[in-house]
Amino acid sequence: MILESEILLKEGDRQEALEVLRSVEFQVPHAISVVPIADQARSRLVRSELEMQIGGAATAKAYLEGLYESWSPWDGVYRSSVYRLMGQIAEDDGRVEDAILNYNRLLDLWQNCDLELLPIRDEIEVRRNALVRVTG
Repeated sequence: MILESEILLKEGDRQEALEVLRSVEFQVPHAISVVPIADQARSRLVRSELEMQIGGAATAKAYLEGLYESWSPWDGVYRSSVYRLMGQIAEDDGRVEDAILNYNRLLDLWQNCDLELLPIRDEIEVRRNALVRVTG
């Protein structure tokens, strides 16, 4: 199912990819699982992004919080994306302080990021600075 959602996403069918991800049960019933744990983390992130775009921010936020609060090293790989998306949700909801907090977390994490990530970091910094100016 996870592979199917990735193929649909590559084909540009975001709605169907989201429907497939909504049918996935994200759990590890035992130590040897048919679904690699790393795939589950990425799929939860993709689902949160698709929920933000197509579904609902509340569901997206719940998945992002799960990735943020997770103990799993597989989930930590997506920490920067979680901060960016949680900041965006908070900004869209008018929760300026939460947005600033999450954008600051991303900026701290990416202090010395790779060159190809600089445009994203710079965009987040501009957004964060605008929110700081609004709050005084």
